[in-house]
Amino acid sequence: ADQMTRMMNVMAAGAKEGASEVTQISEALKQAGVQALNSNVSFEETNSALQALAQGGKFGSEAGVALRN
Repeated sequence: ADQMTRMMNVMAAGAKEGASEVTQISEALKQAGVQALNSNVSFEETNSALQALAQGGKFGSEAGVALRN
């Protein structure tokens, strides 16, 4: 429960300051989350990368696939 609260806070803060909304981040994590975990990339770094992709015009699943690949 503590980890989920931390992750939700990270996503909410990213959505507030970044270009991607929580629902879009969630969709992207479905595509890229396992690869990020296997690559030892923190959740915060993954979220930051997804926000950067959103600034470049890639949102949701498209951003997740781009990050995974």
